[in-house]
Amino acid sequence: MAVNVVYLKYNEDVQEFEHPLRREDKEMIESSFGITLKRILEGTTVKAIDRLEKGKTYTVEGIISPLFADKLSNRPFDPQAYEEKRYSFPSLDKNDHRRPLYGRQDQLRVIEESVSSPHEKWEPIVISTSRGMGKTTLLKVASMTCPTLQASSRVGRLISFDCSQISKIQLKLDDLREAWWGILVVHHICRLFAGCSYKTHLIEQYSIERMVEILKSLSRTPLEHIFYSAIRSGQPFEFLVEVTNYFFGVNDPSKPLVLLDNIQYLGDISCAKSQADIERVTAAKSQPSSDPDESTSMEVESSQEPAKLTTLLSRIFIDAALLSTPIYCLAAGTSDGSLKQQAEGSNFKPKFINLPILAIQDAWRIGEDLLKEMQSKPDSRADNVVLPQFVDQVEDESTPEQVVTLLMLYEACQIPRLTVLAWRTIIDYKIRGAPIGKETASIWEQKVRDYYPESPKIFEKLSPEDSALLVLACSVYFRWPDSMGTGLNYKNLLDESLIFPYDTIQRVCLLPPILLPREMQKIDAKIEELVPGVRRSDLRLSVQEYIFGEGNIKSGGGDPWENYIVCSLAVRGFLAKRIQNQSQFQMSDVYDLNDQHTGECFKRIGAVSFCKVKRMQREVYVTENLDPEFIYINEKTNDAHHDGVIFAANPDSCNGAIQAKYSLSDPAAGGILKQLHKKSVLLWFYLGALEADEESNSRSKVVREAMRNHRLAFLDGSGCISSLTVDVLLFLKQFNQFVHAAREVCHDPEHF
Repeated sequence: MAVNVVYLKYNEDVQEFEHPLRREDKEMIESSFGITLKRILEGTTVKAIDRLEKGKTYTVEGIISPLFADKLSNRPFDPQAYEEKRYSFPSLDKNDHRRPLYGRQDQLRVIEESVSSPHEKWEPIVISTSRGMGKTTLLKVASMTCPTLQASSRVGRLISFDCSQISKIQLKLDDLREAWWGILVVHHICRLFAGCSYKTHLIEQYSIERMVEILKSLSRTPLEHIFYSAIRSGQPFEFLVEVTNYFFGVNDPSKPLVLLDNIQYLGDISCAKSQADIERVTAAKSQPSSDPDESTSMEVESSQEPAKLTTLLSRIFIDAALLSTPIYCLAAGTSDGSLKQQAEGSNFKPKFINLPILAIQDAWRIGEDLLKEMQSKPDSRADNVVLPQFVDQVEDESTPEQVVTLLMLYEACQIPRLTVLAWRTIIDYKIRGAPIGKETASIWEQKVRDYYPESPKIFEKLSPEDSALLVLACSVYFRWPDSMGTGLNYKNLLDESLIFPYDTIQRVCLLPPILLPREMQKIDAKIEELVPGVRRSDLRLSVQEYIFGEGNIKSGGGDPWENYIVCSLAVRGFLAKRIQNQSQFQMSDVYDLNDQHTGECFKRIGAVSFCKVKRMQREVYVTENLDPEFIYINEKTNDAHHDGVIFAANPDSCNGAIQAKYSLSDPAAGGILKQLHKKSVLLWFYLGALEADEESNSRSKVVREAMRNHRLAFLDGSGCISSLTVDVLLFLKQFNQFVHAAREVCHDPEHF
């Protein structure tokens, strides 16, 4: 870039001017752009012409001048050329909609059904979840694949706006509150039809800021007066229909469609009324709040009152429901601005769409599609790259590279953005001809931390105890209440993209270990203090440590399976007691029930109070009466009757015997009979497929009788521990034979 010039940008037109510029050069600038110059900006700062620095780019604002009309593009609108602008959406590649969208077909179906059906109340569709779950991509793909939405987009009635632009301009809340939809419509019309004439008036591109100025100004051009009237009439979408019918030469009945991305910025403190308000909002956000709605709101209502926070988002949604022309609206962001609460008793009813993590097969297909896309580009270096095929389970013909790739995707927690970053790293290494190994994982980890730079820093704002609570809850898939501790709020953590939804309906979340601070000593110490006998490594298998470290999985004796079961139950017990503020709880509070029979078994055990783990040197029997605050694990006794024992809070109730096995295959009737003592209920936690074993078990008279009396329950371990850990353990059952081969793929042992 030349340094003896100044770059001035008007809309998309960038021109060079010799440095230094003088005040008398104003006419030259106006003539070059065909405008009457209003001001020159560096960001949001107004700059004098003779104060511009060489080598820099500045934004020019002005009004199209009749004096230069002959120099402007005054072309008729070409509907064919519209195809280039039709799918314009900030931050998205125009080819995004051509990629297969995995794991989101149900969401696309719900969107199409919602926008194609009449509703008693206006029903905006809201996609609110952590950054990186695929919200923006779903927005765009929906607009391009759902038939009802496509019909609107064909005639210019698809408005897309990235609300993060609001944070880059200085506007007061009142500037947008009453005129948001009208400003959005006019901004869209100017983007599509700039350079074309509407009823003899030449359309130019207007920024959001410029539109606000037009609303305040007493002097307007004829076109600006048309825009002003459309906004103030309260019928902006009728105006959009009129203008699009005019340019496309149609009388089309399709309703307008609005795509709003990053809606959290509609409540950002940059929209507050005054600097005093901004400072008070900042102070309020830095203080922990027990009120989840207060802590997630983002705007100060009055500078004279204590900080009472609400959102611009809810205001404009209420306004949209009053519009005479019905519109479709798909909104996405990390925060929904408490819309559900705002909608109560109002004339709109938002439909919330949840985005869970990907299935492992879908996570794998994403990599295959990314590679195909790279190979389709001219002069691609990826032409000869071949990715390992997906492997359902480890077999003799599986390659170490397949195994390592699969486990790396598990480490990404199957979160879309983390998965894409993992695949890009893997493909890049394949292009170089390097093996996938330890260095690959390190580079991927750094990419994740670069994408989520704020996530590990959030722990700096939390106390060690709150951080420990966060790690514990996410490690065992505990259902989140609104608030779990002084500084922990479920919505805030989702908004900040520290936790990710695994099951949004059940409010179960993941915290990828890769986003934890590198220095975890204080948090780990607090975990062991809160739940004695439990370490962080007892709750989730570290794939990277296992593959690239010295970790090893034993193939028998329930180890480490029994350890995960016992420790996860103890952590869930601790969290249940803390949240309920009671000394006792029910087994159904700590294990996600999957059938009525299991519930009856839990009732036999009665109230429990375990929240600690004790590893025993001697065998503990279910007939004993020991401290009910502990789950006793018989890890030092190879032939113990039980892997673990739960003692009921009431000595007259049944105790629970825990049997943690990799499989249900052939649980000997004699062994079950021996473990079913007079006061015991046997909880048999299995790792593997239940269906394959049920038939053989049903032949056992002892098993049938025990189940009939609700004294025996076969339980899937994912009811209390991370299901990703279950998946990895299932996979690793047969992985040991590949460990040495995988580590020897590289001649340099440092790679693995």
